[in-house]
Amino acid sequence: MSDYANYLKEQNKKTKHFQSLTEPVRSIADNLDFRFLPQCEAIPSLLIELESLLREKDNFLFIVLEDVCPTDPRRKYDYLQALKSCGLAVKAAMLTYRLSNNIGNTNCVWKVPGQDPDSLCQSQQTIEIVKKQIPTFHTRAMRQSLMQKYGRVAPNKKPAVLRSLYRVLTDDSSAATNEHTAEIDERVRLILDMEDPDVVLDLRALNTGMTSSGINAKSFWKKKWEHLLMTDAMTKGCTLLEQYQQEISLSK
Repeated sequence: MSDYANYLKEQNKKTKHFQSLTEPVRSIADNLDFRFLPQCEAIPSLLIELESLLREKDNFLFIVLEDVCPTDPRRKYDYLQALKSCGLAVKAAMLTYRLSNNIGNTNCVWKVPGQDPDSLCQSQQTIEIVKKQIPTFHTRAMRQSLMQKYGRVAPNKKPAVLRSLYRVLTDDSSAATNEHTAEIDERVRLILDMEDPDVVLDLRALNTGMTSSGINAKSFWKKKWEHLLMTDAMTKGCTLLEQYQQEISLSK
């Protein structure tokens, strides 16, 4: 148990360190692997579909392998290993973004001209297009920096609105810190997607009897007690109801 407790402490320390960074933990540029695939006339049967798709594509238009390869982890591993070792009949290039392990990686392939000396240069343009579509995950410190800076100049803006604005402007794909925040963020997303100004409204403003500390619920609880006492009086007689009415009359 002590070893496990020490392990949890170390993981907690690493998490706090990562969340305090002012840049994404995993840099896209440092985790890309590019290669030209070997050419092979007798390709494995599991790569025939990919071969056919690439032949129909124009040069340098990429295919995301996760859309065509097996979803089973073991079969996906065999698929990628066969592609890297055997290659395809057409000349192709492959880009891998290492997110975590072989299961979480993102892989793209595209067809290149067989004898074109500019294939590498043009492939670099394709890589830049792919990089824009790779999700980025910002740290907690990066998000808090914006909240603190713009929250001071726009104190009336709700944190959920600022979080939504941050994701739109920075393409941050990080998950919410908890289920409650995720639910609120989803509501904001739906409101913005609907683009209906009548929906973007704090319904609490329609309530009457507002106080500086929130809704004045005195009337509500008064009616609630009357209902409860009436229900109780129906089973026990009118003693409690009469007593409550006397208390109300004395308090006026």
